[in-house]
Amino acid sequence: TAQALRNSQFWLKRRPKGLLSGLIHCGTCGSAMVTIGKDYLRCGNAHRNAGCSRTTSVRASLLEGAVVDGLKEQLMQPELVEEFRQAFNQHILQHQGTRQAEAEIHERKLKKVSQQIDGLVTAIADGLRGASVQSRLDVLEHEKDVLTRQLQTQNCRPLQLPQDLASLYRAKVEKLEEAFHSPTIR
Repeated sequence: TAQALRNSQFWLKRRPKGLLSGLIHCGTCGSAMVTIGKDYLRCGNAHRNAGCSRTTSVRASLLEGAVVDGLKEQLMQPELVEEFRQAFNQHILQHQGTRQAEAEIHERKLKKVSQQIDGLVTAIADGLRGASVQSRLDVLEHEKDVLTRQLQTQNCRPLQLPQDLASLYRAKVEKLEEAFHSPTIR
């Protein structure tokens, strides 16, 4: 039905038609560039006669080609790759410090929970029975499992950037260009 179709909000799941869809804006008024015809972009405000003086259009394929070329050439400058690597490593170091502090908190909580479980098991072994004791033991066992899983995920090795980052990036951008020119993948 039409209502079900509207409720699905299909338009939010629609893939962009072009590589730069939604990313290009008019240099004069800042409005989004819209597709005109098959391969042209134009200021959305100028197209709707909404006050922008930039009435010229640009070929989308030329603009997209320039962007892909820029990605391939400009972002592969060794100093830019090194700057990215340094910024990434700095971020990882900061993140590791936070993860280490969180791990220490979780370890203290786990130790306390384990001690409480041991106390309840000892009480049960000594003959103390009751629904509340079993209920508390179940809650503590669940908390112990959660803390143990959190510690296991926090103790994973941090992400390491590969040494050949620049060549991997170049290969990915070249594949992007190939995919961009394939009408079935585009």
